[in-house]
Amino acid sequence: MPLRTLVLATLLPVSLLQAQDTPATRQKEAERYVQNLPTEDFLAPMVKALKVGESPDRQAFITMTFLSFFDYPAMDRAAKEALVKGFSTEEIQALADLCATPAGWAAMKKLNQFTGPFGEALQAEVKTAFDKAAQEQGEHM
Repeated sequence: MPLRTLVLATLLPVSLLQAQDTPATRQKEAERYVQNLPTEDFLAPMVKALKVGESPDRQAFITMTFLSFFDYPAMDRAAKEALVKGFSTEEIQALADLCATPAGWAAMKKLNQFTGPFGEALQAEVKTAFDKAAQEQGEHM
């Protein structure tokens, strides 16, 4: 078998697998993502942060709320729907793979610690940039 034929025969199945991006393949990978990082586990650091500085009664109320009244299965469904709608199969697969590792799982749980402060800094910088642009143009927004 010529080398070219061997290489094509080897790479063709791989490229066909990578090219498969359908709602069904996205759904399958979204299921795996949620299995690797259930919403309840993802939100645990947020729940813990909500209790900081609260009275013991308020902490108990927060815990009871998230244990008894928060609809985690609905949030798992919402996470899967958002993944299927906004990401390719390969992207969801990469997220699921990341969450399957101890370091990736820990990083995903800490993502709120990043997005909160970063989001605040981003909003402040956007406002500053618009203020400077408006000042330079002599406009007041």
